[in-house]
Amino acid sequence: MIVPPLGRRLRRKEWDFYGVTTRDHYVGIVIAHAGYLGVVAAQWIDLATARVVAERASVTPFGAGVRLGDRSDEGDVRYSFRSTSLAIEHDGPRRRVGGAWGDLTIELELGYAPGVEVVAPLDGGRGVYHNHKIPALPARGSIQLGARTETIDGFATLDWGRGIWPYRTSWRWAAAQGRLADGRAIGLTLGDVSADPGAPREDALFVDNVLTKLAPIDFTFDRGSALQPWRFRNDR
Repeated sequence: MIVPPLGRRLRRKEWDFYGVTTRDHYVGIVIAHAGYLGVVAAQWIDLATARVVAERASVTPFGAGVRLGDRSDEGDVRYSFRSTSLAIEHDGPRRRVGGAWGDLTIELELGYAPGVEVVAPLDGGRGVYHNHKIPALPARGSIQLGARTETIDGFATLDWGRGIWPYRTSWRWAAAQGRLADGRAIGLTLGDVSADPGAPREDALFVDNVLTKLAPIDFTFDRGSALQPWRFRNDR
């Protein structure tokens, strides 16, 4: 079946997601265009207390106000609607991320790290998945909620995606970042997406900006108890 132009536009999914981690905090930021709506959201989790400090989201019909770039390494990303604003600006290999969701404010400076980029067919070649993962981007800045301000000094993972997706699909992704005992930066990205057989995968390990491409990793977990441990392995 050939998807008509309107259907293809509605099935086009685009997003820029940053997951920022320090020893004590996690901050997630996303700006996305899902065809039929736009979503800009932020989440702040205090890892020391395992408590969600703040969650904010803004949704607009048909992606109104969302401006995304065609490349992951250039072109500014912007959104502004009511009390929510977000700007991601490129300055060579560096990025500046600034956002406000009412009383929640985030300001970040991100440095350089290499990534892994894949283009994979979906749904028998009728769709396509273009993704760029960059873990362990050096990240510094601050996050503020009302009178509380915390300094950010850690790493960020970029998940940049563009594609035409089938109506039904599945995708599992895992990422990790930090420093080894000897001080070297480490980043990991593992992806299990329902792409066509033999399509390229984003499984990769980075140690001090050196890429090691991994064989495809399978995710095994109990769907009825998703909070129980997951297993990642390669049997091929």
